[in-house]
Amino acid sequence: MKFIADEAILHVKESFGRLGKIKTMPASDIGNKNVKNADVLLVRSVTKINENLLRNTNIKYVGSATSGIDHVDIKYLRKHRIGFAYAAGSNARAVAEYVTACLSAICRSKGLILPGMTIGIIGAGHVGSSLAKICDILGMKIMLNDPPLARTTKAKKYLPLEALSDADIISLHVPMTYSGRDKTYHLADDRFFKNLKDGVIFMNTSRGPVVDENALLKHIRRDKFTATVLDVWPNEPSISTELLQRVDIGTPHIAGYSLEAKLKATTMLYKAASMLVRQSDPWSPMKILNTYAKARVKVDGLNKTAQDMAYEIIFKLYLPLHDDEQLRKIVDLPRKKQGEYFESLRKNYRIRHEFSNTELLISNGPRKVTALLEKLGFCIVS
Repeated sequence: MKFIADEAILHVKESFGRLGKIKTMPASDIGNKNVKNADVLLVRSVTKINENLLRNTNIKYVGSATSGIDHVDIKYLRKHRIGFAYAAGSNARAVAEYVTACLSAICRSKGLILPGMTIGIIGAGHVGSSLAKICDILGMKIMLNDPPLARTTKAKKYLPLEALSDADIISLHVPMTYSGRDKTYHLADDRFFKNLKDGVIFMNTSRGPVVDENALLKHIRRDKFTATVLDVWPNEPSISTELLQRVDIGTPHIAGYSLEAKLKATTMLYKAASMLVRQSDPWSPMKILNTYAKARVKVDGLNKTAQDMAYEIIFKLYLPLHDDEQLRKIVDLPRKKQGEYFESLRKNYRIRHEFSNTELLISNGPRKVTALLEKLGFCIVS
């Protein structure tokens, strides 16, 4: 089997090289000419999988190291009997922890307290469900909206969109769909924002076009929000610098970019490819995780509140304002260079660990605090 892969897929060469001949290249080089003679194509969300790319090629299978598939023409693949796999749910925990870190940063700067606040989670799939679990542990009130799940499960916990109007926080976690009963394109439009209460914290980590950019800008200018957080943007990678300058936290589509999430994605694609070539290979890219040093955070709880301790731990592990600072440098670049810069921030993203792969060394910490941290997935070491 001949593989062509995006070089930014973590450990793709050493893993898929076990299954056949593999050639890696930048996403910008993945075009029809370069994939013609390959059997399998491995991509990220920046590569559009469609007829223009696959016409008159030998591609029999496509794998996408992503949790979403809005960049993939599924109908074309089915019509031409091209197999497809993607990494659904691989980044769920990473995105949920990103949202938690951003909320912590906002609460610290605004003097707010997360326990007792109400969060409206729109989209209760892998990411939304993972976020809901964290919010429950933190003592927050949770409201869920997911029309497809509401219809299939009949569960009363799934509320109509209008019912989330009084939430203190709104966080979007929906797939990108442009048509149909559950279309999400411009889900957050002018009417959507008018329905929310004043002072809401608005967050989008799903896909940029889910939000009507003009409507969002309009309501930011009218001081609708206590804070706005965007990790995804309309027209990526050529994002609106005006919108960037008006949000409180802006990051370059990296919410799901933890080390663990990337390895999970590679693992899922590798297992699918192993079945394709009918090779029973017990090796897993996740084993590579042991070669990375675990994140280790030290904190002294003396004379600190539980909230202060939580902030200190989360920000030592991941400080979203660092990514925000890096992205804002895009404003000073010529317009034609901005998209390239946005992509470089994603491609060269540093190692970021999830809670589960983080060791906490806590001194003078109340037992109730350490118990809470253990529930969140941290490993407490003496």
